[in-house]
Formats: sequence, C-alpha cells, structure tokens
Amino acid sequence: MNLEACSFRIVAHGPILQEANGLDLHRKQRDDVAALEKALADAMREAGYPVMNTVRCLKRLDAQLVAEVRAAFATCFPALRNGSVQGKGK
Repeated sequence: MNLEACSFRIVAHGPILQEANGLDLHRKQRDDVAALEKALADAMREAGYPVMNTVRCLKRLDAQLVAEVRAAFATCFPALRNGSVQGKGK
C-alpha cells in the first residue's frame, strides 16, 4: 500500500458510555467498547467498506448498543443501514 496515495476520513461517535467510576467498571466498559469496535468493523467490511485493521474480541455484545452505534455510523456510511447486528460473543 502506497501510504502517500491514500486519503483518510475519520468519523467518531460518542460518548457511548458514561465515564467509569473505578477500575473494575473501567475494565468492563473497555471490554464492551472493544466488542462494539469489532462488531462495527465487521459490519463495515460486510457492507463493502475498507477497514484498515482487524479487531479481535470475543466479549459478549449488547445488541441494543450495537444497533445504536451502527445507526449512528450509518449516517456517514449508508450501506450499514442494510443487514443485521453481527458479532460473536462468549
């Protein structure tokens, strides 16, 4: 990949969760966000968008939260409107 020929667009959404009050909650929320990131990256790929990195996470998904985040990103990535909430979790 010729990085000099690439262009990037950064899209962000949030805050998704309230700030954690303590290390245990911080770790849980970190894992929840990792699961969201994986679900979104997988959905982006499935919709035909290029995704630069591979997100690895086996944490359980909150389907409602995934749907909310996916809908938020669909405003900039319309192909995300099609399809269902995807992801695997333990």
